[in-house]
Amino acid sequence: MKENELNHVEIDGVNYPFIYSINVMATLQKKYGSIQAWADVVEPKPKKNGEKVEPDLDALIFFFTEAFNEGIEVENESKNENRSLLTSRQVGRLVTKLGLANANEKLKEAVINAQPEKPSDEPKNVNPTQNQ
Repeated sequence: MKENELNHVEIDGVNYPFIYSINVMATLQKKYGSIQAWADVVEPKPKKNGEKVEPDLDALIFFFTEAFNEGIEVENESKNENRSLLTSRQVGRLVTKLGLANANEKLKEAVINAQPEKPSDEPKNVNPTQNQ
């Protein structure tokens, strides 16, 4: 996981930082039992008959509340600021303004940005050492 990889979204002229950090993951795991269980309710698979299943909006708002507040805390620490944390109701309104499709894209970007970079395909010891 990349450390302090902040994402930002602008809503109504205000820049909101958010991050998918280990703190956010731990909170999701605690509430939903596992990261996979949370992912399954945020982006549910279609039913066997092809019928679409709606995402759990509480789970989506919960994620963004944790991610925004973690981002605010990271920025507060790094910039020595004291920006207030957001309530889940405030976050729900922000997600509404952002739109569900756009919010889902931001969520995916945050998860992808949190992944460690792939190791290089180059071997570590390009020039092997020789015995003297």
